[in-house]
Amino acid sequence: MKIRLIYMFLLLLLFGCHVHYNKQSENFTHFPFNTTAESHKAGDSVVELYRKQLMGEMNRVIANSTTALTKEKYPGTLGNFVCDALMQQARKTFTNKTAVVALVNNGGLRAGLPAGEITVGNVFEVMPFDNKLVLLKISGKKLISGIQNMVRKKHAYSGLEVVLKNDSVVQCYLREKDIDPEGSYYLVTSDYLANGGDSFTFLNNPLERFDSEVLVRDAIINHCEQFGKNKQLIIPYTDERLIITK
Repeated sequence: MKIRLIYMFLLLLLFGCHVHYNKQSENFTHFPFNTTAESHKAGDSVVELYRKQLMGEMNRVIANSTTALTKEKYPGTLGNFVCDALMQQARKTFTNKTAVVALVNNGGLRAGLPAGEITVGNVFEVMPFDNKLVLLKISGKKLISGIQNMVRKKHAYSGLEVVLKNDSVVQCYLREKDIDPEGSYYLVTSDYLANGGDSFTFLNNPLERFDSEVLVRDAIINHCEQFGKNKQLIIPYTDERLIITK
C-alpha cells in the first residue's frame, strides 16, 4: 500500500509540472448603455436606493453660521475655523499629547462654507481630499524656520502670533510666549503636509510622529456637529494672529 502511494505521488509530480491548458473558446456578454433590458431594472433600483441614501446624508444639516466662512482675507475665517476643528479633534484622537499649533494648507480648502445652514455636502466641497490627521512633535528651531514659508503661502494656522515687516517674519510667539529653539512642540496637520507636501520640508523627520485614521474632512464635520448639538451658531471670526507692520 505504501509503495502504491509513493508511485502515485511520483506520477502526479512528474505530469503535474507539464500540464498545459489550451483555450478552446471565449464568450463575451455586454449590455450597451442605451439598452432598455428588463434585467437592468433591478440594478437601477439598487443604484437609486444608494443614491437616495447618499443624497440624504449629503443634505443633512449639521450646523448654522451667522455669516459665510471664506478665504477672502488672510488669515481668513474659514482657515481659522478649520484649524479650530483640527485642534478639537486632536484632543480626542491623540490623548495625553497636547497640540499647540494647527496647520492647514491654503490650497486644500477648495470652497467656503455658506451663511445659514451648513450641510455635510458643504464640508465635502471644502475638503474633497481624503487627507488624514497627523500629530508631529518638532523642535522649536524647526518650527521657527517654517513660519516664513507658512505665512508667505498664506496657509491657515492657529496657536501662533506672527509679526511681519516688509514681508519678513520679525517676531513669532506661541501663546504669547517666545518660541524656544531648544524646546519641542506638538503640531497637528494633514498627512499631506506632514509628508512634506507644498514644500513643507521643515515637517520632515520630526522628533515624533503619530498618524491617525481620522480624515481632516471628518474633523471639520465633527466640529460643525458639536455646534449643532449644543444649538450654538457658528460665528466666523478673525483675530490678531498675524500683524503686519511698516
